[in-house]
Amino acid sequence: MYDCFTYTVRATMEGFGFCEPGTVGEFFAKGHATHGGDVVVNPHGGLLSEGYIHRLNHHYEAALQLRSQAENRQVTDARLAVVRCTRCRTWQHPPTETCRHCAGPVAFEPVSGRGTIYSFIVVRQATVPGHQVPYAVALVELAEQADIRITGVVRVPLDEIRVGLPVKADVVTVGDSGQSVVEFITA
Repeated sequence: MYDCFTYTVRATMEGFGFCEPGTVGEFFAKGHATHGGDVVVNPHGGLLSEGYIHRLNHHYEAALQLRSQAENRQVTDARLAVVRCTRCRTWQHPPTETCRHCAGPVAFEPVSGRGTIYSFIVVRQATVPGHQVPYAVALVELAEQADIRITGVVRVPLDEIRVGLPVKADVVTVGDSGQSVVEFITA
């Protein structure tokens, strides 16, 4: 959960319906937002506890959780998830606190990680540690809904990458860092 300021956690928890408005303090105090509770929030401590490096630690933590490598912070049955409206069933990314289509309530639901390449670029100046240039970064349209797209490095030979190529999410360790990220491979 994005926690650039303490109040954003409160607003997000209430906005996504994890707890009723005005009850977030009690929700956390009673242990509902930690291991063994209703929902685990920032098991790595969040941005404010680790030096705020522009959400990179959130991505790293998500990859560790998906690989079941988060040790004492591991969430049971961690899965890749996207926000979906509980009323009209429309998926939305990036997440918002209410549905963009019908203003209904939303909740995170698991997604398959499968999709097709919607667009891509070839990176020729190294920007991601652990990758040899050139490599591709793609905008992947998820199979769950045509307008839901997420980005990631694509581990496919450059001469095989094309718009419409079926891919699936894969959690990998990058270089010698020991850090894990979600990337895409052919489906």
